[in-house]
Amino acid sequence: MKNSSRRKFIKNVGALFTISVCSAGCSADNAPKKHVQKFILKPNFHGTKADALAMSIEQATALRDEIWKQYLNENRAIESRKISQQGDGKWKIRMLGTAAGTEPWHDHNHTSWILEKPTGELIWFDAGEYCSWTAGLMDLDITKSTNIFISHPHGDHCCGLPALFSAIKKYYWVYKLKNKKQFKLTLHTPTKLLADSATKMIWRESNPTGLTTNLVKQGEVFRDDDIIVDAIENRHMKPTKAGKCQSFSYRIKIPSINKTIVFSGDIKNEDDLAPFFKDGNIDILMIETGHHKAELLCQRIKQKYPNAVDDIMFVHHGIEILTNPEFEKVRADAVWGKPVIFSFDKQIINLG
Repeated sequence: MKNSSRRKFIKNVGALFTISVCSAGCSADNAPKKHVQKFILKPNFHGTKADALAMSIEQATALRDEIWKQYLNENRAIESRKISQQGDGKWKIRMLGTAAGTEPWHDHNHTSWILEKPTGELIWFDAGEYCSWTAGLMDLDITKSTNIFISHPHGDHCCGLPALFSAIKKYYWVYKLKNKKQFKLTLHTPTKLLADSATKMIWRESNPTGLTTNLVKQGEVFRDDDIIVDAIENRHMKPTKAGKCQSFSYRIKIPSINKTIVFSGDIKNEDDLAPFFKDGNIDILMIETGHHKAELLCQRIKQKYPNAVDDIMFVHHGIEILTNPEFEKVRADAVWGKPVIFSFDKQIINLG
């Protein structure tokens, strides 16, 4: 068999089979056709009817297509999309990771969450490890991701970016969306280095087609027909040598349902959010407890900024909440005056 034919055969069939035996003379360019097309193939996929099959290239290719179709039909992620509630006409918060970086804990990945639009469009905030994996377990079509906002370049908030980029890229290939749907995604990041590192790892280039990088600055970061995202600098990280802030908190306004969400990212203390508190009308405050105690945050926010926040939702959990959430919640509820929310992985909050 000529090298070009052999490569084509391996490309079409080899992904599903291991070539274990080849009939005599099959490698010779002038071998008879009946010998050239005979191979002994051991299926790599489990569940096939035979341990080894002898077949022609055409038969092997047909079987490959049949097994691939069967895999697609039985694959959980694809099938579950048919009954997924993504894009069911409601605004949602979907929690993908809820633990602080220094507190690895079972069932709690690092910080990441999604604001899902009624159309199913996904807007990401932070991308801690396993964020794309958890999104898959939640039956989300991540090719509907349009924007990713990173609060700061610490690993527990951004190390999931390469995996997320890789997953989106593979989804476009696996579901053959490349020619049907244009890839378009914007990464909002405090540092260009973070964007370059993540993109070069996956695309081998700094500016892959369809990916836009927006360096976050204080003020309005993003606006479309549905939401407005503002950023303020906080003191969690020291500025760069050039004086550039590396750590931000975000406010998301959703005019259609009259909701405002504030996501603290990591902060030095609650006063980092003072500009948002002073504007008031915060329906949900998503604030971290990796560096703070929930009870004390409730106490200080209530005293310093009364009536600025309706509901408080704790994210980026530290060791106290991870080890004894019931005890911590009772104390926080008592101070806040009504139940607070302790986030958990795969949690869904309907906004309306």
